[in-house]
Amino acid sequence: IRDCTLREWELAMMSHWPFLSFGSGRSCIDTIWRQSAKSEWKVAEREIATTILWDLCSFFDTVNRDKLLDRALTHGFPLHVFRLCMVSYNSLRLLDLQGRIQLMSRASISVVPGCFAALSFVALYLSSPMLEFSARFPVLELDIFVDDISLSGRGTKSTVISAMKDAVPDLKEVIVHALGGEVSVPKAECIASAPDVLTDMREILGKYKGSKQTSVRSLGVDISCGQKRRKWKPATRLARVSVVKKREKKIKAVSRVSRKVGLQIYSTGCLPALSYGAEVYGTNDAELNSLMTQTARQLPPFTFSAGKHMTLMLGKDLVGPIAIAPALRWAHELWRAGRHMQVPSARHDMFSLKDMLAMWTLSLIH
Repeated sequence: IRDCTLREWELAMMSHWPFLSFGSGRSCIDTIWRQSAKSEWKVAEREIATTILWDLCSFFDTVNRDKLLDRALTHGFPLHVFRLCMVSYNSLRLLDLQGRIQLMSRASISVVPGCFAALSFVALYLSSPMLEFSARFPVLELDIFVDDISLSGRGTKSTVISAMKDAVPDLKEVIVHALGGEVSVPKAECIASAPDVLTDMREILGKYKGSKQTSVRSLGVDISCGQKRRKWKPATRLARVSVVKKREKKIKAVSRVSRKVGLQIYSTGCLPALSYGAEVYGTNDAELNSLMTQTARQLPPFTFSAGKHMTLMLGKDLVGPIAIAPALRWAHELWRAGRHMQVPSARHDMFSLKDMLAMWTLSLIH
């Protein structure tokens, strides 16, 4: 019942908070894909694109409950759910400090990450300050996935850089005073479609400029800002490959007992980790070949053929959808846009998707 109540409230409110990229029907990949597609679209039209990526320090622990209550009253949050959670939050706690038990105490701030309403509380807490910020800078696009904030600008260089000069200090002010949070300096990053744009952005950002790279990691996916894939290395996926290779011995050991169980472990655990983010930039030939090789090792062997292509063709093809993941993503977004009234998570209209798809296809040809 509580879950249904929160889901109804989220569906009613999320359409008013387009900057929130989490909640019912939204995922990490939605955020990354949208940013990447729009950046590539504008670069293909000979404009610029830039994105800053900030992570908030211990965000759940800094939520002010008095401000949270004010926003709950403002936005019609189910108060019986709010009271239930606050009663559990205010219960006495024992703190273990390196083996020493501190006196029992009550927490006056914070939201418990494991709580069923935690993400709803985060959305509520971010609502008013970030809605006001977005209204002040309509030229820029704000995306928030829980405690990961990205601010993107796309268009002419003069327009984007001018807007960023005003927006960056304003966003810092909102985070510190309205949210009571702090930006993690080591995790702050900035990417841009051209070196001169990145230089200007680094001057604006000061200590939050991050490292000077062509691509960075965002929500577990390597992303650039409209740049060609050949100019950057997918470090995140390569790291995942090395992790899965370490698990290969364990999977083989399980497969000796039960080939079916070994395949299930690989297909539900390893393969999603290896292919995570594939719909954003796809996979190159070497990556796809590596996936096919590792997958073929987990499939039931055939006596008349040991080749991985034949094995995948005759067995259960787990790699096929990964090979066409970008095309499937476009189809999914077109479906969302066509049903935007029934699908609150839709963030595109048919016209923008049509233009983006045309420019994206053109950039692949050339």
